[in-house]
Amino acid sequence: MTDEIWKPISGYEGIYEVSTLGMVRSCDRFVVCNDGRKYKRKGKVLSQSYDSSKYYKVVLCKNGKQKNFSVHRLVAQAFIPNQENKEQVNHKDETRTNNRVENLEWATSSENINYGTRNERVAKAVSKTNSKPVLQFTKEGKFIAEFYGAREANRNTGVCATSIHKVARGVKRYKTAGGYIWKYKEELVEG
Repeated sequence: MTDEIWKPISGYEGIYEVSTLGMVRSCDRFVVCNDGRKYKRKGKVLSQSYDSSKYYKVVLCKNGKQKNFSVHRLVAQAFIPNQENKEQVNHKDETRTNNRVENLEWATSSENINYGTRNERVAKAVSKTNSKPVLQFTKEGKFIAEFYGAREANRNTGVCATSIHKVARGVKRYKTAGGYIWKYKEELVEG
């Protein structure tokens, strides 16, 4: 989409609008002061900030009460039909700050969690923090590759991760696994 389209935000009609490009603005309107005087307030595009999960949010005010809203949900509610009553909004390109309507879709919690490369990225992050780097060598001792852990080595070589650990730990019966010698990187550096 190239043309920006604006629609009223549900519950804030005449006060705020959201656009297909992920922008939120206040509307031109008359405001009544405490002393009863009316004045015209010019609408403006609202600044957005990150919430703790790194999603853009805005603060909307109605009748003196402020409330935080996620911008991606405002865009989806205004522009994307939700016939299946799915409860979450997914970013198709996995970029939480890209709130353009064409990048958003309604999703179930399960669909959202399992979308794209999220599980792979989480597994890699967890493996990196909980794993010992492991090195792969030929039987002759020639270095082949380094992996951030035995699980990654298993995924890339097909060699059982448990066997890789046994060889790297020096368990007597296990000289090789999958035809390779395996060593923990930290033990080579220390030794």
